[in-house]
Amino acid sequence: MKKRIVLVLCMVTLLITAMALAVACGTKDKAPADDNSGITNGGGNDENGDNSGGGNGDVDDSGEELELVDISQYLTYELNEDGNSYAVTGLTEEGYVLAGNTKNIDFLGKTVKSKLIIPTLYQGKTVTAIADSAFSGCWSITKISIPNNVTIIGKEAFLGCESLVNITLSSKVTKIADGAFLSCWSIKSITIPDGVTSIGDWAFSYCSSLTSITIPGSVTSIGDAAFYNCFSLIEVYNKSSLSIVAGSSDYGYVGFYAKNVYTEEGGSKLSTDKNGYVIYVDGDDIILVKYMGNDTDLTLPIDITEINQGALYLCHYLTSITIPVGVTSIGDCAFSGCYSLIEVYNKSSLDIVAGSSDYGEVARNAKNVYTEECRSKLNIDENGYIIYTDGEDNILVKYLGKDTDLTLPNGITGINQGAFLGRTNLTSISISERVTRIGLLAFSGCGSLTNINIPKSVTSIESSAFNVCSGLIRIEFQGTQAEWEMISKDSYWDNNTGQYTIYCTDGDIAKE
Repeated sequence: MKKRIVLVLCMVTLLITAMALAVACGTKDKAPADDNSGITNGGGNDENGDNSGGGNGDVDDSGEELELVDISQYLTYELNEDGNSYAVTGLTEEGYVLAGNTKNIDFLGKTVKSKLIIPTLYQGKTVTAIADSAFSGCWSITKISIPNNVTIIGKEAFLGCESLVNITLSSKVTKIADGAFLSCWSIKSITIPDGVTSIGDWAFSYCSSLTSITIPGSVTSIGDAAFYNCFSLIEVYNKSSLSIVAGSSDYGYVGFYAKNVYTEEGGSKLSTDKNGYVIYVDGDDIILVKYMGNDTDLTLPIDITEINQGALYLCHYLTSITIPVGVTSIGDCAFSGCYSLIEVYNKSSLDIVAGSSDYGEVARNAKNVYTEECRSKLNIDENGYIIYTDGEDNILVKYLGKDTDLTLPNGITGINQGAFLGRTNLTSISISERVTRIGLLAFSGCGSLTNINIPKSVTSIESSAFNVCSGLIRIEFQGTQAEWEMISKDSYWDNNTGQYTIYCTDGDIAKE
């Protein structure tokens, strides 16, 4: 029952997200009316099913290495029709909860992500398939390794695995079924193995971090909307006999956003520099396609002429950016989801205005857009707090320190949206007395946060401020129950929190 409920919630979330992306990113064409770091070739296992893929190494926003819990022991299987091989069908109830509860989940008192290593053999028989919907909705899975005997990736097998960055595909895969990787928007590159003959409908749709793809010579069909809304997919290496054309919605939209479709080796115009910038160069056009780093303060390369759509999509750690003088255009959704981007130094001739959604939403959340040097209002104090100061306002924008039990500086007057978003190691926080506002997603994903002290000066708590704070059990409020009720709170401010109690000066309030 729990698994079915989680799946329903996942599908609803994905539908809403997909609709929002299609509208916000201004897709140039509609999807067919009837149709819903990287993947590398290989992935062999030894006879015992051991595989070196899927190791640790991911880090959270604070730079701390994330523990990846290996949930391979919870895999489930069923015999294929041939009776001589098995298909992986998913996870047991416990494993599914570990993999599918939230992006950052509580396990043995820690907030972690998970990895899967699928063995070559199960009960003496070869594992040859990933079943339909096997890992659909498993949001927390970061890495998966698949053995070389697997030939089929089933329908919606990894649908909505939004944390999935690393997967090792079998080199013997011949079919990638409908919706196999739909809405896996963290996957940054894909190698489709030679031997794949068909790519199903919606197979990679909404994989918005993809910048390039190689279609092997074996591919004879690409399904409807297979690459729909892959808005960063700027380059396609086409080894097949299919007539893929840049800008066309044919063949599942694979070339729809492309500027370069090439058929001979060495035709790529993409490169990634040491700072994590994926750059496309074509004559005088130097396009920033994607930023793969996690800096909070970015000065884009001086020779950039264009910022591609989705280039810094969901870079929620970014607090300030410098737009170079030569930039003449910024694509749709280039800065969507940059909740903490409070300041823009605009050296270009673009008319960027604070609060506007123009130019890829670069200044949608900004309080300061300036065009002359030394006009920044951001500072980092000795404890790692990034603070925006404007008159009497001292807004906490981000915390870069390593402490897990925090008392905020006395001068803070507000907590900006996304200030502690995804800080999985934060355990408790005491908010200073002058704070009047806790912003959107301010503590979202702080799964280890158990205790928070809120002063009676907080007048508003915005949407999803404590979303997925699954460990939150104690809120200490320095005012009365009546004063707590007077605080303006969005309906979803405490979405997916623990069963907390609010301790007021004149009594307690239990979570409803």
